[in-house]
Order: sequence, then C-alpha cells, then structure tokens
Amino acid sequence: MSVVAGGKIGVSKIVLNTPYFNGIMLADSTANWDIAKADTASTPSDTASAPLEYKISLKHFEIIDAHVNYSDFTSGTFLKVKNFDMKLNGDFSEKKTMLDNTISIEDLFLEMSKITYLNHANFAFDAKIDADMENSKFSFLDNSLKINAMELLFQGWVLLNGNDIDMDVSFGLKNTDFKELLSLIPGAYKTDFENVKTEGILSFNGNAKGKYSDSLELYPAFNLILKVADASVKYPDLPGTIKNIQLDLTIDNADGVLDNTIIDLKQLHLELNKNPFDIKLLVKTPLSDPYLNCKLIGNLELSEMKISFLLIRLNCKDK
Repeated sequence: MSVVAGGKIGVSKIVLNTPYFNGIMLADSTANWDIAKADTASTPSDTASAPLEYKISLKHFEIIDAHVNYSDFTSGTFLKVKNFDMKLNGDFSEKKTMLDNTISIEDLFLEMSKITYLNHANFAFDAKIDADMENSKFSFLDNSLKINAMELLFQGWVLLNGNDIDMDVSFGLKNTDFKELLSLIPGAYKTDFENVKTEGILSFNGNAKGKYSDSLELYPAFNLILKVADASVKYPDLPGTIKNIQLDLTIDNADGVLDNTIIDLKQLHLELNKNPFDIKLLVKTPLSDPYLNCKLIGNLELSEMKISFLLIRLNCKDK
C-alpha cells in the first residue's frame, strides 16, 4: 500500500502478451490511431494534492506472439506480421547501458507500390547494442539480421536527434552462398527450399552515412553492391537448370539527394538450357528526368522449361 501512502511506483518490467495491432491510414491521411481529441478547456491546477511519483527502472521489455497489420493507402504500403516475438534487456535508468535485443517473426509480408518484396518470409534479429541513453546514440556490437536464408552483419551507429536520425552504418553478408539471395525472391522460398540445388558465390554489402529527416526531406548518402559469380539453380520440380549466372549491380548515392541516385547493372547473365540471356541497365536522375540506357540480348526457348523464373507459373510458347 505504499502508493496510497504516497510512495513511489517502480516499473522494472513490461510484457505484452499476444497483442494485435491494426493500423490504417486512408488516402486522405486520416489514421485510425489518431483518436485523441483536442482539449481546449483550461483546468485549474490542484495545488492541494501532491503529484504521484514514478520511478522508472525498466530492465526488461518483452512482446509475445504479436500480430500486426498496417495499411497505408497514401503510399500503397501494406505490412502483415504474424507471430512477432521480442525481448529487450538493459538498464534503462542508467545513462549508458548494454542492450540485448532479440526479435523473431515467423511470417512477414511487405508490399510497396504494388510490388511484393516479402511474402511469407522469416525474420530474425539478434544484437548487442552499446546505448548512450543520455545522448540517444546507439552503436552496434555483436549482431545478426536474417531474412529467410540470408544473414547480414551490421557495424556502426545511429543517433536520435529529435525527429531526425543521424547514422553511419555498414553491413555485409555472413556467408557467400548464392542460395541465400535466392531465398529472398517471393515464390522461390518454398517448403522444399532445402531441396533446391545451387552453386555460386554471392557478395552483398552496403553503407549509409548522413542524416535522415522526414520533415526536411533529407536522406543519408548510401551505396549498395551486389555481385554473383558462377551460379546455378536447379529446382526439383523443374526439368531444366539455370546456369552460369553472373550479376554485377551497384546502387550509389553520394550526397543523399534521391534524384542523384545511380543504378548501374553492369551485368546480368544467365543461361536457360544453353540459351544465353544478358541485360545491362544504367539509370540516372530517376525522379526529375529519368535517363535509362538498357541493353537486352537473348534467345530463350522458355517453353522448354515452362519456367516462371520462380515468381509465378506461366506456360510460355514464345521466343
């Protein structure tokens, strides 16, 4: 009864068990979570009663089996999360602390601008973060982010500055198996994915440095490099093999101005039943005045494989 007697309330642990979140933003930017009414009435202060004191000494935050639906009709973004679990440990009452964070999602769906980026994907994040709570700076130490079979390692830091975020972050692959990249293609990561035979070397790394500000429309400079060498794919339910896959892709932005982004696909080569297929693509000033230079060379008998390139099934009869 210390609260009744005027004592302090101590909060050391918060657990959300099986929460459901359903966020909707309509095309006119009306959001279903914006439910607070403006309070224009002035309430006289009660000087007779002393304010209740709280002692925040949070050391454990946990979410168990959460489900999230988010529909943003202004941008065409749709997110569905099933079986979301999270554990975050650390002494939040200290100016500096070590955060131990684990996140797992069994089923993840993401669609943006009518393009499906993730479908029934698995997600896992395990990280130790050096947290400077006083300055809102968080530095990545031992960490791992995994989407399906692809596992990434991060380095660097992020700094929360009001509504802005300063960052200097880089990442790279833990492994170099081409099969990891294949697992990200919606429709390719199936229940029998372990029976898919692949060869080849994968390289994927990137970085982002600078300030992100939604209100000021500022973005960090970034660079992404994706390469595949001497790869092949054989699905157990497809008669042919995709061989000699070569890929060299760079996405570069040197100053954070999105219109200065350069997409340079130097090479995409593959062979379907010994029929070669090559693509080269260069994109500049994609927002203001898109410049595209594309070269495509191929003579593919797609009907030989009845292939959909692992995205959707098609019965192709054309060259």
